[in-house]
Amino acid sequence: MMMPTYQDFSGMKRPSILCPADVADMIYIVDDRLYNRAHHEFLKATDVDSRRLRDAQSRAFVESLFAEWLTYEKEIEDRGMRATPFRMISECLRENGDIDGRQLGDLREIDRTNIASCFWIREANATSRRLVLEDLVHDDVYEVRNAPIAAEWDGTSGGAMIARIARARGTWRLVSPPVASLRGPSDGTLLDGLRADAHAYHPHYLDLLRAVLGDGIGGWCKAGAFAGGMGGRSAGGASDAFRRPRGRCGGDRPQRRDDRAKRRGKAWDGRR
Repeated sequence: MMMPTYQDFSGMKRPSILCPADVADMIYIVDDRLYNRAHHEFLKATDVDSRRLRDAQSRAFVESLFAEWLTYEKEIEDRGMRATPFRMISECLRENGDIDGRQLGDLREIDRTNIASCFWIREANATSRRLVLEDLVHDDVYEVRNAPIAAEWDGTSGGAMIARIARARGTWRLVSPPVASLRGPSDGTLLDGLRADAHAYHPHYLDLLRAVLGDGIGGWCKAGAFAGGMGGRSAGGASDAFRRPRGRCGGDRPQRRDDRAKRRGKAWDGRR
């Protein structure tokens, strides 16, 4: 069995985590037809025309988002068990003795608690390495640990990001690079618009990605929050309204079908 890259941060009180790029690779190796069907479903749902992705960076960015969706959200069935690839591979690693019980506990909790949404940044504090994020779709508030983003946004009160968070060992963390982020006005205009649209559309992860990659979902893109995109019926090229994720599992790594089994990714810890 191919071993996906994972990191055990137990010595630093950080949880283990799997890299979505590696999880996607393993799904392709085990069942390429399932992988290809999921890939087609993803492109159709996000309104991305892969023929418009002419540059390698754009293709790699979209592939990284597909890997995240496949890893955390696409339920599959194997040996009578229906679960996400993240959960299935975690269980296989434990069965094979590649990880211990505590590491499996980390992975199970991440699989159970992970949430992808559009978050409003209420507070960012470099000293505490924490962000206070308001989930605009579900009206929940989270205190999230992430040192580099807290430092980048230090002192900011306002702005939004589409991101995935999960709880492990009692702490909420970003488990992958933010898909998109926007520094907005602090007068509440952008917040009111995003919150109203979130309540009206109640978008899921693929809806949020369609807002970034394609033509958006109705009023979700008004105010120019994530206007433009790299696929769908929009013009090619990324909009300046968001930044492509970078990092160990960021969107800059080439994704070529012929060398999936050989390419080795590293788990994105985000210097959390």
